[in-house]
Amino acid sequence: MKRFVFCIVVVALVLASNPANSETIVGVKGGYFIWVPFISDWKAVMFNGIDHGDGVLAGPVIGIPIGDMMSISLSGLFGKQSTHWSLPYDNRIFDTGPAIPSEGTYMFDEIRYDIDAALSFNVLEHVKIFAGYKYQYLDITFEFTEVRWKPTANISYNTVNATFPSHCIAAGVGLNYTFSDIFFVTGNLSLLYGLQSEFDITLKLEDRDDSGSLTQSFKENKIFSFRLWGINAEPSIGAKIGSSLIGTLGARFQFLQYESERTEINTGINKGDKLNDYLYGIFVGVMYLI
Repeated sequence: MKRFVFCIVVVALVLASNPANSETIVGVKGGYFIWVPFISDWKAVMFNGIDHGDGVLAGPVIGIPIGDMMSISLSGLFGKQSTHWSLPYDNRIFDTGPAIPSEGTYMFDEIRYDIDAALSFNVLEHVKIFAGYKYQYLDITFEFTEVRWKPTANISYNTVNATFPSHCIAAGVGLNYTFSDIFFVTGNLSLLYGLQSEFDITLKLEDRDDSGSLTQSFKENKIFSFRLWGINAEPSIGAKIGSSLIGTLGARFQFLQYESERTEINTGINKGDKLNDYLYGIFVGVMYLI
């Protein structure tokens, strides 16, 4: 938690724009987001039936002007997203062994801490460029039960706890246009390049036979290293309500690609494998001018 608080202080946002005012902005935004997790590209039998996850994400927005040409900004999206799926009775190959009749149910939950920061420069009346830093931290719990007949039922209870911190630099362009003293539109597009991204997992497994007796139990830890790049886009429309209140409605799309830096034996991950992660949704924001 201390590390997370420290990151909130030093990290920040690539958005939070107000094209018509030079006041400091403080507010919140939140919305409903769909998540297509990176594990859908993981070459393991259990991920064959995975569907998208979803959930509500929300967080703060802060924008501080520096003179007439520059500004700094900070924002975050925090929340829980979940998905679950099942695989029907089928003959499956685990690792390199023979095919085994099996079926399974799977629950995948993640708590997301997504923080962005930027220093922006106004280069034209309706155009800005920015450079920034992105910190994304995923706290993942993956629970699954598999029944394997070999030849009698063997029930495998598994829990995977994982943390997935990613540090990225960002650069992009922002556009804004004011229709009147009230209404405006903005849009931001940025490219992300990962400085560090490690997937630290702990697997706990218990196998029981059809009588419920424990046949196997173990705990294992693995760390996967990835190279990372991505794209982040966020268009929005807004309105100034009164003298100090702004409301916005927008959409967010984020694409991240993780490329494995090495082969991990018996995990379904080989060096150079690419795992694609998508986050997209709509949000509303309320901001105050100070």
